[in-house]
Amino acid sequence: MQDAPFRSGVTIVTGEIRKPEVNILRSILIAVPIVTVLYLFMNVAYMTVLTQQEMITAHDQNQAVAVLFGEKTLGTMAFLIPLGVAVSTFGCALSLQFGVTRLCYVSGQDGFMLESMCYVHHKRLTPAPAVVLQGLISLMFILAGDIQELIEFASFLIWFFYGVAMISLLILRKTMKKAHRPYKVPLVIPVFILVLAIYLTITPIVLEPSPKYLLALIFMLFGVLVYYWFIYKDNRPKNLMGSVTRYTQLLMEVVPPEVE
Repeated sequence: MQDAPFRSGVTIVTGEIRKPEVNILRSILIAVPIVTVLYLFMNVAYMTVLTQQEMITAHDQNQAVAVLFGEKTLGTMAFLIPLGVAVSTFGCALSLQFGVTRLCYVSGQDGFMLESMCYVHHKRLTPAPAVVLQGLISLMFILAGDIQELIEFASFLIWFFYGVAMISLLILRKTMKKAHRPYKVPLVIPVFILVLAIYLTITPIVLEPSPKYLLALIFMLFGVLVYYWFIYKDNRPKNLMGSVTRYTQLLMEVVPPEVE
């Protein structure tokens, strides 16, 4: 459950890692095989203890196969299965929160978001404005819609942007051949992920046509328009932005980060 956010999160927080050209590759080569083997062994355990019909029935009744597995193998200690899932989910949420906060932080430094998003607490040195913004946006989406719809909506957008990122990587490899690259990704990897992203983006639309996918595309188009007008054309309300920055500093006790 934590494998996917780890793989994407470890590259997002490159700026927080010492010797990223060494440690990022090392962390992926160690963590991904371990998690993959654990997933494989867990599924082998399910299929060893449960029959195919039991798993189908559990799925039809919206019961987790892991819970049924726990009831048959752990008896009175079956509560350890949902407890373990809850702990795993909590760890997954923390890793995502860390990664998304880092995106807001870097975007503020690069001028793509409010400047105050890259400010840090004067004592704890944590990016408090970025953390609060991410929490407020998450709360807004949770209160506004059905969680299952939100998961499908987010999954569609995630794989769409994975595909866009791989296209960008391939273009940069072609147009900036001599650029310094601390670590170089083998060409087969972005091509494979691009094909996978296209499949996982198109398949839900074909199998289950829904307005939510059109809304997702409109949502992204709106973001492009906002970027074009406020960032590319530099039509920012500077007085308003300055006021927001000052009030954020006073409210959260944050300051600009020191630049090495």
